[in-house]
Amino acid sequence: LAEALAAAGRRADIDKLMAHAELLGWAAPLRRLGSIADALQTPGLARQLRPLRQPSADLHLDPADTACNWRDPRWRVRWPMPAAELKAVTEQ
Repeated sequence: LAEALAAAGRRADIDKLMAHAELLGWAAPLRRLGSIADALQTPGLARQLRPLRQPSADLHLDPADTACNWRDPRWRVRWPMPAAELKAVTEQ
Protein backbone atom coordinates (compact mmCIF):
# COMPACT_ATOMS: atom_id res chain seq x y z
CA LEU A 1 0.00 0.00 0.00
CA ALA A 2 2.79 2.41 0.88
CA GLU A 3 4.51 1.70 -2.43
CA ALA A 4 1.27 2.34 -4.34
CA LEU A 5 0.74 5.66 -2.54
CA ALA A 6 4.31 6.72 -3.18
CA ALA A 7 3.94 5.84 -6.88
CA ALA A 8 0.57 7.64 -7.22
CA GLY A 9 1.74 10.75 -5.41
CA ARG A 10 0.94 13.83 -7.45
CA ARG A 11 -1.43 11.97 -9.79
CA ALA A 12 -3.89 11.25 -6.98
CA ASP A 13 -7.18 13.14 -7.14
CA ILE A 14 -7.73 14.20 -3.51
CA ASP A 15 -11.34 15.29 -4.02
CA LYS A 16 -12.27 12.02 -5.73
CA LEU A 17 -10.49 9.95 -3.08
CA MET A 18 -12.27 11.83 -0.28
CA ALA A 19 -15.66 11.49 -2.05
CA HIS A 20 -15.19 7.72 -2.44
CA ALA A 21 -14.12 7.34 1.18
CA GLU A 22 -17.20 9.24 2.36
CA LEU A 23 -19.58 7.37 0.05
CA LEU A 24 -18.23 3.97 1.12
CA GLY A 25 -17.86 4.82 4.81
CA TRP A 26 -14.13 4.25 4.73
CA ALA A 27 -13.12 6.29 7.77
CA ALA A 28 -10.58 3.75 9.05
CA PRO A 29 -8.98 3.00 5.65
CA LEU A 30 -8.71 6.74 5.00
CA ARG A 31 -6.92 7.14 8.34
CA ARG A 32 -4.42 4.49 7.27
CA LEU A 33 -3.88 6.15 3.88
CA GLY A 34 -3.51 9.60 5.42
CA SER A 35 -1.08 8.38 8.03
CA ILE A 36 1.08 6.62 5.43
CA ALA A 37 1.00 9.61 3.07
CA ASP A 38 2.01 11.97 5.88
CA ALA A 39 4.71 9.66 7.23
CA LEU A 40 6.24 9.23 3.76
CA GLN A 41 5.73 12.93 2.95
CA THR A 42 4.21 11.77 -0.33
CA PRO A 43 4.10 14.65 -2.83
CA GLY A 44 0.51 15.48 -3.72
CA LEU A 45 -0.94 13.52 -0.80
CA ALA A 46 0.91 14.49 2.38
CA ARG A 47 -1.18 16.78 4.58
CA GLN A 48 -3.86 16.94 1.84
CA LEU A 49 -6.14 14.17 3.09
CA ARG A 50 -8.33 14.79 6.11
CA PRO A 51 -10.22 12.43 8.41
CA LEU A 52 -13.93 11.97 7.63
CA ARG A 53 -14.55 12.62 11.33
CA GLN A 54 -12.25 13.44 14.20
CA PRO A 55 -10.61 10.19 15.39
CA SER A 56 -11.82 9.29 18.90
CA ALA A 57 -9.58 6.27 19.47
CA ASP A 58 -6.26 4.91 18.26
CA LEU A 59 -6.22 2.64 15.23
CA HIS A 60 -3.76 -0.27 15.38
CA LEU A 61 -2.23 -1.24 12.04
CA ASP A 62 -1.47 -4.66 13.45
CA PRO A 63 -4.07 -5.45 16.16
CA ALA A 64 -2.39 -8.80 16.93
CA ASP A 65 0.84 -6.99 17.81
CA THR A 66 0.54 -5.05 21.06
CA ALA A 67 3.90 -3.33 20.56
CA CYS A 68 3.69 0.17 19.17
CA ASN A 69 6.79 1.69 17.66
CA TRP A 70 5.22 5.12 17.18
CA ARG A 71 1.83 6.80 17.05
CA ASP A 72 0.74 9.29 14.41
CA PRO A 73 -0.84 12.11 16.45
CA ARG A 74 -2.94 13.56 13.61
CA TRP A 75 -4.53 10.32 12.43
CA ARG A 76 -4.17 8.43 15.75
CA VAL A 77 -2.67 5.43 13.98
CA ARG A 78 -0.34 3.15 15.96
CA TRP A 79 2.50 1.75 13.88
CA PRO A 80 4.34 -1.53 14.61
CA MET A 81 7.42 -0.30 12.70
CA PRO A 82 9.29 3.00 12.47
CA ALA A 83 8.30 5.38 9.67
CA ALA A 84 11.91 5.31 8.43
CA GLU A 85 11.58 1.57 7.79
CA LEU A 86 8.43 2.10 5.74
CA LYS A 87 10.11 4.88 3.78
CA ALA A 88 13.13 2.64 3.05
CA VAL A 89 10.85 -0.04 1.60
CA THR A 90 9.21 2.41 -0.80
CA GLU A 91 12.57 3.75 -1.98
CA GLN A 92 13.91 0.33 -3.02
